[in-house]
Amino acid sequence: MGKAKNQTVGYKYYMGIHMGMGRGPVDELCEIKVGDRQAWQGSLTGNARINISKPDLFGGTKGEGGIDGTFDLMMGGASQVKASKLAAMLSGDQPEFRGIVTAFFDGMICAMNPYPKKWAFRVRRVLQGWDGAVWYPEKAKISLTGRYADGGSREVIAMNPVHIIYEALTNRGWGLGRDRSLFLDAAWKAAADKVYEEKFGLCIRWGRQDTLMSFVQTVIDHIGCAVYVDKFTGKFTIKMIRDDYDADSLPVFDTDSGLLQITEATNASPFNLVNEIIVTGFNPVTNETFQVRQHNLALIQTQGAINSDTRDYPGLPTPELALRIAQRDLKAASTNIRRFTIVCDRRAWHTQPGDVIKIRDPQSRGIETVILRIGNVEESGQTDGAIKLTGVQDVFGADLNTFADVQPPGHFEPPAEPDIARTLVYEAPYAELVRFIPEGEFNTIKAMEGYIRAHAEKPTPICMAFDLAVRPQGQADFVVNGNGDFTPLAELGNQIGYLDTQLTYDKEEFEDEDDIYVGMSLLIGDRDTHEIVRLDAWDPVQKTFTIARGCMDTIPQRHFGGELIWAIEDNGGSDWTRYLSGETVEMKILPWTLRGGRFPIDDAPIDELTFRHRFIRPYAPGHVLTTTTAGGQKRWYENQDLRYDVGPTEVPDFIVITWTHRDRPVQQDKLIDHEQGDIGPEPGTTYRLRVFNAKGELVRTETGIDGTQFIYTYAMASADTKVEEGSPESAAGTMFLDAMRSGYNSWMYYTLPFTVHKKPPQTANVAQLAMATAGEDTEITSGEDADISGGQVAQLLMSTAQEDSDIVSGDDADIYGAQLAQMATAAGQSTKLPPIVDFYLYEAPYLTLLRDGRNSSRSQMLAFVARPSDRTTDGFDFFSRDSAEQNWTTNGSQPWTPWGVLKGFIQHLGNELEVDATSDTDGVPIDTLQPNDIILVDNELLVVQTINGKRIRVGRGSADTIPAPHYAGAVVWLFDRQHAASNQLFADEATALGNVRPHAFAEPLLPADMPTKQLKMQYRPKRPYPPGLMLANGLHWYERVRGIPDDMDYTAPEGKAVTLTWAHRNRISQGQTAYDHLASGIAPENGVRYRVWVGYTVSTQTSSSKVTLFETEVEDAGITFSKAQLELWGPRAGYALKSGGVVALQVAVNAVRDGLFNWQGYGMTMLAPSYPLPPGEKPGTNVPPEPNYPNPGSPDPNPNNPDPQPPGDGGTTDPTPDPENPDPNPDPEVPDTDPPEPPEPPEPDPDNVFGWSNMWDHGWAAALPDQSVTGE
Repeated sequence: MGKAKNQTVGYKYYMGIHMGMGRGPVDELCEIKVGDRQAWQGSLTGNARINISKPDLFGGTKGEGGIDGTFDLMMGGASQVKASKLAAMLSGDQPEFRGIVTAFFDGMICAMNPYPKKWAFRVRRVLQGWDGAVWYPEKAKISLTGRYADGGSREVIAMNPVHIIYEALTNRGWGLGRDRSLFLDAAWKAAADKVYEEKFGLCIRWGRQDTLMSFVQTVIDHIGCAVYVDKFTGKFTIKMIRDDYDADSLPVFDTDSGLLQITEATNASPFNLVNEIIVTGFNPVTNETFQVRQHNLALIQTQGAINSDTRDYPGLPTPELALRIAQRDLKAASTNIRRFTIVCDRRAWHTQPGDVIKIRDPQSRGIETVILRIGNVEESGQTDGAIKLTGVQDVFGADLNTFADVQPPGHFEPPAEPDIARTLVYEAPYAELVRFIPEGEFNTIKAMEGYIRAHAEKPTPICMAFDLAVRPQGQADFVVNGNGDFTPLAELGNQIGYLDTQLTYDKEEFEDEDDIYVGMSLLIGDRDTHEIVRLDAWDPVQKTFTIARGCMDTIPQRHFGGELIWAIEDNGGSDWTRYLSGETVEMKILPWTLRGGRFPIDDAPIDELTFRHRFIRPYAPGHVLTTTTAGGQKRWYENQDLRYDVGPTEVPDFIVITWTHRDRPVQQDKLIDHEQGDIGPEPGTTYRLRVFNAKGELVRTETGIDGTQFIYTYAMASADTKVEEGSPESAAGTMFLDAMRSGYNSWMYYTLPFTVHKKPPQTANVAQLAMATAGEDTEITSGEDADISGGQVAQLLMSTAQEDSDIVSGDDADIYGAQLAQMATAAGQSTKLPPIVDFYLYEAPYLTLLRDGRNSSRSQMLAFVARPSDRTTDGFDFFSRDSAEQNWTTNGSQPWTPWGVLKGFIQHLGNELEVDATSDTDGVPIDTLQPNDIILVDNELLVVQTINGKRIRVGRGSADTIPAPHYAGAVVWLFDRQHAASNQLFADEATALGNVRPHAFAEPLLPADMPTKQLKMQYRPKRPYPPGLMLANGLHWYERVRGIPDDMDYTAPEGKAVTLTWAHRNRISQGQTAYDHLASGIAPENGVRYRVWVGYTVSTQTSSSKVTLFETEVEDAGITFSKAQLELWGPRAGYALKSGGVVALQVAVNAVRDGLFNWQGYGMTMLAPSYPLPPGEKPGTNVPPEPNYPNPGSPDPNPNNPDPQPPGDGGTTDPTPDPENPDPNPDPEVPDTDPPEPPEPPEPDPDNVFGWSNMWDHGWAAALPDQSVTGE
């Protein structure tokens, strides 16, 4: 066997780089970033040399290398000598680089990519670099708190802006060069003190793109001040524009005290005023701009629209400072401030820029009193000794200005009609009823009764409140008998886990701070999947909430960005009518205005609510933990492993489940969170633990638990999962924990995952590998001089010893236990030994072609090839050809594709999967998987979001595929980064052939020695993407669509409108980005339309045909089937299918462009009213039963949806099924699809023994689609 040679796969690049930062010296170097990644952080305050060792900063040798070498900082001092390494690199006479800050790096700058990345430096300069001594150093630095993008804080050292102006005017090197004796020192220090007290520090640099005085003016605009030459001393002075005067003591100028005339008094229209100010600052921590907004709500309502103005303040380092500036500017911009030019006699001689005076002119101008801030004083141009003053109404004295006989402008009338917005309805929990209902009435509420809680977003500023129209079950019309106030809300800005306590929000609709207060209850989510939390802290500047999780009768859940946060406490409304459990109530929320009346009841959308005993149900337990000997203590949602031999004594492990009590009557309306200790329990409360196996079957129920713990042993888990009976080494299970009282289970329950492993085997496997030398063409001789020559013979010997007892010898010896098996194989050097290689041919998606840099307009073939499990085959060549061709095209050596085996069943939109066996055992690691990679399960592409070992969080239905259910045992191809690919371009409908030729150590193999597979091309890259986020009446498409009322009378059937909605997709604009099924906001691809088909299938013993009832193409992202249409289609299908009362129609939705259908489309079942049901006939004889898919996570896929069965049913609710899985290769002539059948269990794969089958190597390969070539 030969020895592999080292191969060069890339290079590391070393370089000496001399870099300049700016004028020096500076106070400190704080951070170095290379390629936008942090290479170093610390503090260097002088010339220094440091080592930067980040060789993996850009991914190491698997990416683009990193940074590794020495870094010399040279501050540019007056006596500086350049660094020794820099001096060694440069030749001849060179400067010492004084007066500028430079750095020299010597070492590795990148790898695998010869292009260096950009370097960036974070520096501070406040006290260094002054022309002479630092002026007033005590107040030069201002410490602020900066923020990272993730919310973390960091100190920001800002410079006092008065010092910035002072230095710009006095520095002789780069500034104006004025002597310090020309400055009125007391005034400048007073201004510096004021700004220091306000913590108004700036982080700003002058880059010489504009003039020095323009830069000084920018600083003045930031802080609001006036810089001028004092007329009394002749020195430069500064005056802060602040609310620092007493209005009653200001000098007054009128016709009796020096006012000669008012030559200008402009006045702007209120409808031209700015009512929103957007201030843009610059975060020095993240090197990114940020924005803050301030609104004048009263002016917005007056004008009927937002009139916005954006102002850039590049020196503002924090949002807190930006908000202060925005408030200052908004007050000036949104106030009807007048500009005045007045002429006074010499009594105004003392007035200077920045001064504040009062003027009065009630006779000619109707001005009783106006406080004026002087901007300019002009004396030299007046020939009569008068003084001309220009100024504006002072923004700080705006409330003190009074005008006589001022006529208001014509008022803009905003729309008076009400509108509708987002709503939320749910059954009121116990805690809210305690808060709202008087004690006497509360005590009369019966167990079967419940109340509505309704919330609505305020749709327009002029909407006052809403009325609630209700139609209980059996009532013909809606009746308005309730009302409520609008509820403030926001959108969740980040994803939060089960127990995260800090969240960000955006798109908030809080009118004032009274809407939100610490201690109030918030609801996150919607009607069916919500969690009630307690607000513990609120930062309106950073837009963060600190919350306590799982309050009232809810438990902590995961939430995703975009979910709504409702401030439910003391908001919303109800009709305060009692409804019975099991009753379904429809309601409409009708906003109203004072002038426009109530929103039309006929146009309002319907919200629906089914009551489920929420008031009487006990609270779920709190603080749920699980503990094992091997795994330690974990939260309930974290998987625990149970093994037979743990610890030094190798004893079976067990799970200790603990929790704390909760008590409805004791807690009342107090917001007790999940983490708090025992309260109660409520009398009569016990706990129930249910165990489900990986198929979603209930295998154990433990009831009557009255303590706060339960021990689940290895023996229980082994019996429940039957782990010893199957071939996998482990089995998954799920436990549900909830509370029980008087036959009612808690509103929510906990899901506790676990994995139980087989007992370790009691057998000993002895493997022997021997190499013998056979004689070639001659017999083998013996003797002292005998020589053995010829080909090598490989022999594999496998022996299995007996189980549990020793092998004994003797005449009566009996061998108990397993039989002894021996297998031997021998071959000469000229013998070909073709291994069995599992591979799968796949037509390349458009996204993969882009990521691979291939031609994206022609069909091409990929191959996913699994390395043989004997691990002696190190590589392969991939051959391809068109079926019409005779000769193979070689595509060269190709990589093995990593794979895993799906551990448990996942539903259509399940976003987590776990793999069990992986290609790691074959020497092909799966750790190359990265976020945003796409993977293949069956025929669905999934986008990877996060990776935790063998657990992968995914986005479903990516690229040109849609979500589908997948069964345990399916192979998961992690192909994005490692796959074989043909270099051939195939015709649209060509049949491509693929052949994998392993690299052999014996006689080289030919393609003819290996099996060939075929793949029919279907012009996949040209097809439009299917739409995403497919909903039918607000439910996911795979849930049965109901075009009939829930309580329909089958003897007089009637229909109900069905609305299908979806989200656009765009193959071109999405490009290499992998979006999942739930993404929205994507513009449609040009020319794409959506074909909607409704029909049914008529089947006989020999054939079947599809009948079209309706077919159309639309451009919009939705379509509505009216009640009348369903009542027309249903009887036609019902008579043909002999299905009375109700009939099942088929619906298909596909994207179409230029006659090409999408790669995969949607198929769904829709129930429609049929002909009236004759007496004695069973309704819906053609309606197929809903498929009973396994669900390892829950028999009800929504853990927050309480058991809909009556109380006392023992919790035996059937698992909610999933319907159709659309065909991944749609036929345009057959737009609907059939639901998938569960796969046959694969043949056993005994420890991946090579050659177990002559058809496949790995057990999962038996379930791969048959791609064999006919006749081969």
